[in-house]
Amino acid sequence: MRPPLPAELIDYIFSFLRGDIPALNACFGSHPSISQLAERYLFADVVFGELDSLMLYKKLSKKFSKNPRILQYIRTLKFFNTTSVYSELPVLLSMIPQMVNLVSVTLCEIQRNNPVNTSILRVCLQQPSVKRVLLSRFRRFPLSLLDKGKYIKKLTLLDCQPISEPKSKSPQQLPEELSIRGSLDIYLLTWLTDRVANLKSLHLEMEKEHWTSFPDLLSACSRTLTELHLSVSTNVWQYSSHYAS
Repeated sequence: MRPPLPAELIDYIFSFLRGDIPALNACFGSHPSISQLAERYLFADVVFGELDSLMLYKKLSKKFSKNPRILQYIRTLKFFNTTSVYSELPVLLSMIPQMVNLVSVTLCEIQRNNPVNTSILRVCLQQPSVKRVLLSRFRRFPLSLLDKGKYIKKLTLLDCQPISEPKSKSPQQLPEELSIRGSLDIYLLTWLTDRVANLKSLHLEMEKEHWTSFPDLLSACSRTLTELHLSVSTNVWQYSSHYAS
């Protein structure tokens, strides 16, 4: 049986259904000739939530072992609870390099010093296809780990607090886009100012008491910066600014 429409058109239609799992499941079972096209979007975005991580992982792992090509369909990975998949971590880490089209990775640390998150991040940073990394609520983690991300184009840090480390003699420059929400403590500021020489876009959301650290950071990237977004707030006032040249 031939599909009712050209494959290119069907694929284009499915791109608008990305994220609509019920609709894609219905399409997957509707016609044998379009099942593989729908499958590409069914597994484009994989999210491990806070409650179902281990169950979801085992289900996906079984499916991936039967059909390894599915790993090539994954474009975004989001982890909101990695502690529960600790027992399966070696298998998960062996799968990530096979996700050759993986573009974006989000890691949210529920527990402090979670070794699972660190292991996943280390493997993802070595993946040439990964261009965007978002870390949320990472505590007591080594910023030097991010120096491995030479393929990253955009880095987002939300309420992250790194540990103190010796200053690098040859720091790896940060990607062109950087977004930070939360405090700019001395460890993070020192690490950033050594690595923003090529920065083009900077987005900062911080409280007023951390404003004094901003001029040093801006000075370090002033030669290349073309876009700047600022949001500085306290309980009594808020200031926001946008700059582009």
